[in-house]
Amino acid sequence: MIPKKLAIEANVKNLKVLEHEKKNILQRAEKDRKVAEALAQKFSGVTCTIARRIGEQDKLFGSITTKDIQESLLEQKLDVDRKGIIMDEPIKALGEFPVKIKLHAGVTVEIKVIVVAEP
Repeated sequence: MIPKKLAIEANVKNLKVLEHEKKNILQRAEKDRKVAEALAQKFSGVTCTIARRIGEQDKLFGSITTKDIQESLLEQKLDVDRKGIIMDEPIKALGEFPVKIKLHAGVTVEIKVIVVAEP
């Protein structure tokens, strides 16, 4: 494995380099988590109101997806990755729905999505 550079010899120098790399990775992860927690503070109390056309019995034409929620958040100057928006299934009715947003591993916030009839 060593000739193919799939492994290195476990000597004192290589172990110190490995420990230093581990420490740097942990520091970066902690910094990213703190940034995500600060961003979570901005999401507290956020409500997305989305207007859609409705048909009979207050059913939507189409549905509300993660893309629609992302666009609504961008209008409020809150940038979030669409893949981080967690929905069990698209919203297909009028009303108020809780939606979770994963900002970082272990940092999740919940926002309200309100779907109203288009005037």
